[in-house]
Amino acid sequence: MRRGRFRYPVDGRFYYPLNTVLDLPPGEVTVSLWELALRGGMLQAGKVIFISDGGGWCDTLAKRHFHDAIRILDWYHLSEHIWEAARALYGDDNAAKHWASRCHGLLRESSGIGLLRYLQHSRRSRGSASGRSGRLETLDSLIDYLRPRLAITDYVEYRQRGFVIGSGMMESMCKQLVGQRLKGNGRQWSEPGAVAMTALIAQPINRAWDAFWAAEPLRRPA
Repeated sequence: MRRGRFRYPVDGRFYYPLNTVLDLPPGEVTVSLWELALRGGMLQAGKVIFISDGGGWCDTLAKRHFHDAIRILDWYHLSEHIWEAARALYGDDNAAKHWASRCHGLLRESSGIGLLRYLQHSRRSRGSASGRSGRLETLDSLIDYLRPRLAITDYVEYRQRGFVIGSGMMESMCKQLVGQRLKGNGRQWSEPGAVAMTALIAQPINRAWDAFWAAEPLRRPA
């Protein structure tokens, strides 16, 4: 597969920094992401994986424009929900860490369905008093989050097939494109300037700097 303007390969896969849509209104973002995916070679790819958090807009985007993709709920996003529940259930840090570790182990060994069964069992064992305690509400909240997303939490299968299960690599890209260059003491940017700079920084990351510079981008028409 040829490298596109903003693509770069990692371990044989192509990742697509989205710096070109940072300045778009929210209503245009979903179509623009689909267009970027096409430019990135989606139609020629053997497999397309859609990793996202559990937000409703992500579900809408996936169903509308990436319905044939393999969907994965970002592991680290689900992990944040587990840790949030652990801290609410246990005041002791060691107890919270032990419970969260057990939940993560279930995810690794039996995917989201294994974790859901454990949470439901924990919920039943705590009883169903008429006035729900804070702990019951915490369990209910995590169960209600996980249950409708079970289809995108088959982490055992994903790992067996060699799929990436987290979006950390792309979030690291955001740090390289934005955090390291745009943020800092005394730095102020206009929106067009920030977008232009991130596009420029993306060139060496995409291994495309030589081709970019050979095109003489600074030449002005006579």
